[in-house]
Amino acid sequence: MEDKPMILLDNRSPFCCRIMHFIFKNGGYKKFNFVSIHSDESKELLSRYSLSSNDKKLLILVDKGKVYFDSGAILKSVKKLDSFVPIFYWYTVFPGSVKGSEYNKITEFFSSDE
Repeated sequence: MEDKPMILLDNRSPFCCRIMHFIFKNGGYKKFNFVSIHSDESKELLSRYSLSSNDKKLLILVDKGKVYFDSGAILKSVKKLDSFVPIFYWYTVFPGSVKGSEYNKITEFFSSDE
């Protein structure tokens, strides 16, 4: 199952479910394997990279032995899609601290039940 990049996501998070739907809708089902971050398979993969499911990461991309978290995982995933939306990738020029704080704001907004 590791021949394709693997996306580990919190399938209990509305934000992650929306991201997964977007990636699926744009050809991601052909390019990625998706695994719930709460699954046994995910725990095994996380331990291989010395990570824990308690690290509060909602979305993780494992691609060619490299691990990307949250906004980095989303941006790397979007870049691989059939209908790559270049507007999203400009975000990579910002430092990790800026991306992290903005990512947290966005996840809070999209995770609300309203």
